[in-house]
Amino acid sequence: MDDKLKYYNVLYITMITKEERREKYHTDDDYRDKTLKRFKDKYYSDEEYKDRKIKQAIKYAKDNVSYTKEYKQQYYKDNREKMINNTKFHNDNNRSEVLYWYSDGLLKCNECGKDCIEFLCIDHIGDNGADHRREMGVGGDRIYKYVLKNKFPEGYQVLCNNCNFLKEYIKIQSKPKSKTTYAVAIRKQRLNMRRQALYWYSNGSMQCECCGEDDIRVLTIDHINGGGKQHVIKDNIKNLHEYLHYNHYPEGYRILCFNCNKSHGQYGYCPHQIL
Repeated sequence: MDDKLKYYNVLYITMITKEERREKYHTDDDYRDKTLKRFKDKYYSDEEYKDRKIKQAIKYAKDNVSYTKEYKQQYYKDNREKMINNTKFHNDNNRSEVLYWYSDGLLKCNECGKDCIEFLCIDHIGDNGADHRREMGVGGDRIYKYVLKNKFPEGYQVLCNNCNFLKEYIKIQSKPKSKTTYAVAIRKQRLNMRRQALYWYSNGSMQCECCGEDDIRVLTIDHINGGGKQHVIKDNIKNLHEYLHYNHYPEGYRILCFNCNKSHGQYGYCPHQIL
C-alpha cells in the first residue's frame, strides 16, 4: 500500500465517528475483514504494538474478572451450539493442515498407505508422545495447535489409528515382563477374556464389523449407541473385557478396529459406510 492510499484510509477513519465505525464493522463484512486484516498485520509486524495490546488485555482481564467470567458463561449458554461448531471447524482445519504438511500433501498413512483423512493422526517419531504431552500440556486437538504455532517442527509423521496403536503395542510387548506365577496367570486370564469378548460380539468372526480388519491386536469394543467414556467413568470400569465377562456379555456392543471406532466417535460415521 503506497503512502497516498494510507493517507486516505486514515483520513476516512478519522472522518466518521466511533459509533459509525462500530456500526459499519458489524454490518459490512468487507469492511470488517479489511479492519481485522489491518490490525492482524500490525500485531505481527510491530512488536511495540503487540506488547501494548497484550498488556491492555491483561489489565482489562484483571480489572473486570467478575464481569468477563459472567459474560463468558452467559454467552456460552446463549451460543453453545454455535461455539461448539466453530471450535470443531477450527480444530478440523488445524488438523487437516498439519496432516497435509507431514504427509507431503499425500494425506495418507506413512506405514500402510490408508488415505482416508478420518483415520489419520499425528505421531511422534521418537516415541516420546506421552512425555511431550505431559511436559507441554498438549493433547487431543491441542497438539495440532502446538505444531502450527511452532511452525511445523521435525519429529512427527502421519499414521492411521491402527498403525499408531500397533507401534505402541509392539513397543510395550518388547519390554521385559514379570515372570512370576501370579503375573503370568493374570496376563493369560486378561488375554482370554479379551478374546472371548471379541469372539462373542463378532459372532465368531473375530474381525471389524465395519471394514473386516482381522488383526486382533487392533480390534476394540465399541458402544453402539455411544457414551463409552461416560459409561467407563460412571461405573468405574478398569478393564472393559472383564466387565463384559462378569456381566455375561450384555447387548449394546460391537467389534470395530481403531480406525472405524475413532471415526465413528469423532465424526459420527465411518468412510467405509459411504465409499
